[in-house]
Amino acid sequence: RGRTPKPTMAGTAEALTGRFKESHNRPSTPSRSLTGEVYERTIWGYWAQGYESMPEFFKLCVGTWQQLNPHWDVRILQQSTVHEYLSESELPNRFAELRSHQTASDCVRLALLARYGGVY
Repeated sequence: RGRTPKPTMAGTAEALTGRFKESHNRPSTPSRSLTGEVYERTIWGYWAQGYESMPEFFKLCVGTWQQLNPHWDVRILQQSTVHEYLSESELPNRFAELRSHQTASDCVRLALLARYGGVY
């Protein structure tokens, strides 16, 4: 009685997705100009299990990247496609044994940026 329920991951994801959808539909204007130029217009992403298994919130993020950057190539790699872009020597030793998808994602994206340029 009178207790606030504990937040759940599902509830948090729903709340974030709702707020993201609201802001996604608003027109945006940059608050400041960016300096520097990115010559390779590729946005890199990595989701170990593949785009199809991404939670809806992250798919909305990828959609926003595409919408806001229509002249950019958005590439989302997964565990099974990494070696189409990077050689073993460009990844840390024992990369295949990494248990943390976050660590693997950082390793892949940094190696992609070093080899191809672009942003993530």
